[in-house]
Amino acid sequence: MIWANVDNRLECFLGPDLVMRLTRVRTDGARGHAIDYHHLIGTLRRKPQALRYLVYREALFPRAAYARAWTALDAALPPRDACRAMVGLLVLASTREAVENRIGRSSRRHPGRRQAA
Repeated sequence: MIWANVDNRLECFLGPDLVMRLTRVRTDGARGHAIDYHHLIGTLRRKPQALRYLVYREALFPRAAYARAWTALDAALPPRDACRAMVGLLVLASTREAVENRIGRSSRRHPGRRQAA
């Protein structure tokens, strides 16, 4: 694997093929983290309680709304149920994003095809 260091991103190649692109995180003195929850979702599905003890949990959430959802679930539910519910939300977000991306690619390939509302 070859890593290409570009000013605002890191690109990873396997031979001539680009296999991953990561956005560079810049902070003022503190360490920044770019965590893609898609890479951890399989493990979290098998062990949802791991979410509670993740060091980079706040960086894991795709948007601030997920962090707020975690705070609310953690306050309202027993720890085990809160972890399961939050991992379920992340799985749903991952699945929905994949479906939306696939629909977008499909509509670009078939511009004349009508999309369901």
